[in-house]
Amino acid sequence: MTALVTVTIASPLGLDDNRWFYGGYLNFTMQWSGESTKSNYVVPYAGFKGEFNKVPILAPKSSGFPAIVNSDGDFIKDVSKLKVLAKNPVAVAFFMNMPSKLVTSELIDSSGKPVGYLTYGYNPFISRTIGSNYFTTPLYGSVFTDKELKNSVNVTAGQYHIRLSALKLFGNIERPSDFEVWNSETFTVE
Repeated sequence: MTALVTVTIASPLGLDDNRWFYGGYLNFTMQWSGESTKSNYVVPYAGFKGEFNKVPILAPKSSGFPAIVNSDGDFIKDVSKLKVLAKNPVAVAFFMNMPSKLVTSELIDSSGKPVGYLTYGYNPFISRTIGSNYFTTPLYGSVFTDKELKNSVNVTAGQYHIRLSALKLFGNIERPSDFEVWNSETFTVE
């Protein structure tokens, strides 16, 4: 005996905006041909209201993140007046709303050219942030020129900014438009 079951699942009523997850179970009680007892089958389902690939990866700017912080974790309010030295490190602090296959923190020179990755600045498969914890990638006066973060070079004096990039859900690492990007204000390295 064969039966075709068609199920239509709609998102629950009352979801006033996008980005809602929902789910449930379909319960079936069936008796197969030739069997004397009925069997129960449970099929879980999950859904998402909205466009999953447009969910923000980084916390919204209204949260105060991403931000430049000093070595004590204090926010630097006017980054343009910042003078970074090896003995006076700063870091990018950021929250992750969603996990990402790749998050990078790069030092960018005044011509727009990447100089290298900050310490912990190349992060494959980073989780979302839980609670009040946040991620940091510090700048100590040198950066890394490779993804393995093994080959470092000293940063020469000049004007720079930090670019934080997080790959969007279902994004392609090879496509720059698939990254959510935040750029810090320009600051001075001495």
